[in-house]
Amino acid sequence: MRMIDRPVLREYLFFTPDKLGAVGYQRACAVTGLKPTSGGYGVLLLAAQDAGHHATLVTWDVSWVQAIAEVQRKVARGEITAQAGGVDLTPELLREKIAALYDGWPDEWDGHSPDGKILTAYRGDTPHSRHPDP
Repeated sequence: MRMIDRPVLREYLFFTPDKLGAVGYQRACAVTGLKPTSGGYGVLLLAAQDAGHHATLVTWDVSWVQAIAEVQRKVARGEITAQAGGVDLTPELLREKIAALYDGWPDEWDGHSPDGKILTAYRGDTPHSRHPDP
């Protein structure tokens, strides 16, 4: 799949052993075809700014997604503005962070997401979230 043009961050997730538990993490890796690692993966749910296309970007850089999550929490609490909490989603940066890129979001993978537990328990909202009331 190709990268989304002008992506907007909708949500973030963590496919990590500490968030999903050992069994949940192994299942997530099996479903997504990711190689299990000790640190797991960070996940960004991206949408095109001007079209209906959206995708799941998986990165090996969990600390990058954790930093994004912390900034998004500050925006949600009103500690900083949404503009100040903007995320660099330039194609150049995203290309160096990608471990995998999938069409759609995990809850749209036709039942291939492990019991839907990933989204239910580990979704993080952003100012652009499609779920304004978690």
